[in-house]
Amino acid sequence: MSYREKIERYKKHQLTEEETKEVEAEIEKTEAISDYLADRLMDDLEEEFFSKDSGEQTDAKEKMEQNTASAKEFEAYVKKSIHRSFRRMGMAVGGVVLAVVLFIQFGMSPLMSSLYYNPAKTEILETRSGDITYQTSYSQIEVDFHVYAELSLPCKVCDNVQALSNGYGNYQILISPVISFGTKRGTTTAGQIRKGKLELYNPDYLQGGPANYFVGYGLNRDRDFVSQMKENVIEEDGELTIYNRWFYGTLEDGKAAIDELEDDHTMYQAYVSFDRPKTFTEVNEIMDSLKEQDVWPSLVWVAVYGSEDGGEVVGYACDAPQALAPVAWNEKYPELTLYEKDGYDDADYEKAEQKLQDESVMTQHLVSMLRYMGDQHKFINMMEEYTSSIFDKSIADYIEENGISSYGFVCIATKADMLKMLEMDDIIGIVPESWN
Repeated sequence: MSYREKIERYKKHQLTEEETKEVEAEIEKTEAISDYLADRLMDDLEEEFFSKDSGEQTDAKEKMEQNTASAKEFEAYVKKSIHRSFRRMGMAVGGVVLAVVLFIQFGMSPLMSSLYYNPAKTEILETRSGDITYQTSYSQIEVDFHVYAELSLPCKVCDNVQALSNGYGNYQILISPVISFGTKRGTTTAGQIRKGKLELYNPDYLQGGPANYFVGYGLNRDRDFVSQMKENVIEEDGELTIYNRWFYGTLEDGKAAIDELEDDHTMYQAYVSFDRPKTFTEVNEIMDSLKEQDVWPSLVWVAVYGSEDGGEVVGYACDAPQALAPVAWNEKYPELTLYEKDGYDDADYEKAEQKLQDESVMTQHLVSMLRYMGDQHKFINMMEEYTSSIFDKSIADYIEENGISSYGFVCIATKADMLKMLEMDDIIGIVPESWN
């Protein structure tokens, strides 16, 4: 860049800070040289002046005074222009700095947050009952987690989820239980979401039960599971070779494991297996039969086939209707919530309970939950290390086409409850986990 070009850019405030300082230094140097040359000129003029006659001296003096006055006027004009340019540049730089500070404080945080999953986004709905107005709030993380939990986290559908924004796409979250059983409380866990990445301080919290906790995993759905279990145990030379994938290998080992539990009131998370795939109606009949035997499993979650091989553990809660999302969302996802009103209403709750017994409604409920999850791309990306492909579109399509077929259920129960369950012909195996 030539010096003339640099001067032009300086006048237009297009130089960098370092280049601006260089030009200003050159201007200062030029002013000093000009002052020096002016002084020398004055000396030369005086010397010439005194070497002439008086008439010529007078004319020369008048011209010199005129030239000096013009030079001073020009010098004052230049200095004033430079100072004005500097003031303008200072105001412009100050304005830019102020704009940057304001953008960082008030603009960047919302912009950054919009790029990532925002769990704190909240929808507040008002409902009226007589003269009283109620407000119901649905946060993004609460809706997403409730749907996610009902689909893939047995016995955790009643947990409360809160999110606190720290700005710039960062949040703190707290997942706390609202229901406890016996002498143990459900585990509270906390964590943070940093620009769409979830970090739980208790990561095991979001781990669902392994597929082989259910007897039917890997078995032929067209035949009863008991005969297949026996066929997969071979005795040779007094040694047993077990080909079953079930957690305990044999039904006898599973029964013995429950017998060895302490005879107290400890609550377990029990993975209960059917002797064969059951229809929706058959599952409800089994639940009614358990109550007749004074067995009252809590937080019952029904495992459902999401494909021909049943490789994915997916299901729905069947003993208490959950207010998963705003009722208006049912327009896009029918029966996503089983309620017809936002906010609690006794009559509406009873209707929702009745829907739990309606196969067509529950099939649609399950399909809508899967489709809703499939549309929550930011949430799924955040949860990818905790889940596999349970929200794949093919699972919703399969259930929509084939209906609900179950290979077992999960519940909270005592040892005594589990022993009574094993006496039923429909139930052939249970895997208990410590519940907390």
